[in-house]
Amino acid sequence: MLNVEESYAGTIVDRLRCSTRSEGILRLACVGNELIINSTGNMIEIYSVAEGRPDRTCFFAETEFPNEDERSTHDMHMRTMMEWGDYLIAINRHGMIRFFPKCELQTRSGRLSSAFKAAWAGDCEWFSIMQSRLISTSPSCYQAGANTCPGIQVSQPLDSVVSFSTNVHFLQRQSFLMEWDQLTALAVHPSQTLLAVAARDKVSIFRPCFGDPEQTTLGPPQVTFTTPFFTTFIHFSFDDRIILAGYGLEHRLSDRADWSSIGGGGWLSLQLSGKSSHKLAQASFRTDLAWGEGSNPIAVDSDDAVLYGFDKYGGIESWSLLDSCLLGIKTAPTLDPLGVAQVVRLGDKIIYGYTRGGPGLQIHAVT
Repeated sequence: MLNVEESYAGTIVDRLRCSTRSEGILRLACVGNELIINSTGNMIEIYSVAEGRPDRTCFFAETEFPNEDERSTHDMHMRTMMEWGDYLIAINRHGMIRFFPKCELQTRSGRLSSAFKAAWAGDCEWFSIMQSRLISTSPSCYQAGANTCPGIQVSQPLDSVVSFSTNVHFLQRQSFLMEWDQLTALAVHPSQTLLAVAARDKVSIFRPCFGDPEQTTLGPPQVTFTTPFFTTFIHFSFDDRIILAGYGLEHRLSDRADWSSIGGGGWLSLQLSGKSSHKLAQASFRTDLAWGEGSNPIAVDSDDAVLYGFDKYGGIESWSLLDSCLLGIKTAPTLDPLGVAQVVRLGDKIIYGYTRGGPGLQIHAVT
């Protein structure tokens, strides 16, 4: 855990410098001991951290639009990267889904190739997978030309479209919660039975029913509650707690949100019990965290006991999720804003970086 006033260069934070030509991070993910980085150099890079230091094994940099700057940038800007079965899934701003075989991530073959592709709505912001269905918020309409829509979208089973054909599969999908405001977060319980969705300060938990391949029912919410912040982070623990976090309600989400000015907010931990919940712990953030479009400057440790928040300048604050105690604040190492924070948990490490990480790609590990 972090100690108050402990120096940033101490043993708690290791700076892992990756050998890449790009300067920042758009998305982070992990598969086993592999760290997956979508960098500002318009590529996906795979690093093995099995020996404790990052070692690049392969990369992907094949755009569908080689002669179109804006479209190729959106093509290589991933909205999410996540593990599903035997594949790493990467979904870009156009809604193109690429399936990469996990077995190739360790081959050190240089260039990585997708096994097959599928199509989804463009510019969706939040994604998860539940019982083999892809679930996303509806298009957020930031830049890629999609129309802003409320609600969530649920796909047909991904198993039904797995193919090594070069053709693009258009996933069939159903829409739900269209009467809601634009959704700002979603998460799936580890049991794959509960789905939590947030719209600003409103959070509801559903128990979807998946029947025939194209027939999903959402049903009424099991429980609904209100948060004192604009909810953009949801995490389920294995002991049926739900951990929520977000920025101050005074900041309005818009198509031209000024992320550099957004701050405040806090976190909340609730114990779920059937169709009820009760508050366990809650706190307000002490610093302005590095919030951003489709990203969260938040991480929870592997024991679901500590919450980390990463501020705009590289500083860290940590909180006990059990008793709301502030465990420490790591002073920011720079006076220059670093952009949006990208955070992922890899084993017992929490790895984070920024969209403006400075010369070369720098990943910082909190242990």
